[in-house]
Amino acid sequence: MKALAADIGGTRLRAALVDSNGEILDRRDGLTPPDPLDGIALLRSVWNELGKADAGAVAIAGSIRSSTGELVQSPNLPKWEGARLGAELSCEVLNDANAAALGEAWVGGLRGTGAAILLTLGTGVGGGILLDGRLWTGATGAAGELGHICVRPDGPKCGCGSTGCLEMYASGTAIGKAAGAGDAKEAERRARAGDAKARAAFDAAAEALGIVLAGLVNAFNPEAIAIGGGMVPTFDLLAPRIEALVKARTFRLAREGLRIVPATLGKNAGLLGAARAAFLARG
Repeated sequence: MKALAADIGGTRLRAALVDSNGEILDRRDGLTPPDPLDGIALLRSVWNELGKADAGAVAIAGSIRSSTGELVQSPNLPKWEGARLGAELSCEVLNDANAAALGEAWVGGLRGTGAAILLTLGTGVGGGILLDGRLWTGATGAAGELGHICVRPDGPKCGCGSTGCLEMYASGTAIGKAAGAGDAKEAERRARAGDAKARAAFDAAAEALGIVLAGLVNAFNPEAIAIGGGMVPTFDLLAPRIEALVKARTFRLAREGLRIVPATLGKNAGLLGAARAAFLARG
């Protein structure tokens, strides 16, 4: 079997033809059109170029209503809100971080786990939860917004409308800002060179992550937690503090055998997760 997959982000649109073993057979990468009608037309054209498949799925940044496939809310793609990609393209639709979790569980760092959590750290913070080997999307499809769990009620205002969200401390954007750096990559370079302000930014991010993940461990008792997204190269700067806080804040039984690992699929995670969703929908 083959699936047509797409991963639509705030700036980049990726599409691929994927086989049932998780191999990307062909792909196309480009810019995401700001207008959803243009985007749907582009994706339809790209999928036609990639060839025939047995199923299809789109991963996109935002909240997806599970009953209709409608993109209800997307801070990164506000003009796309209301778009019903599933109906337009006759395919499955899911949140991009949820898709990444599904991909990592299929052929990545979470492979072989029945209960697992993925956190994606990049411009923002996303997440996905897998229970009994299946993606948990909740009552309406909105589950997995782990970046918007509150760490500090009196913290800075978040783009979601709340305050003190995990995203305000642990995203690449937040780390770069706290380090006084131009971006997260510069913050990483400074931290590895021993810059105190940059190290403090990573420590603050790890503390926020540890607090949130400890709560999730107590709630879901996962086998593994993977850290994905653009901040994967900084895993070694974050992991020791995360692990210490998870150990300090969880029940012994809840953390028994728990692994905290870097994700392995990189920018292909969303594409592969979308393909997996397409295959699962076909049974």
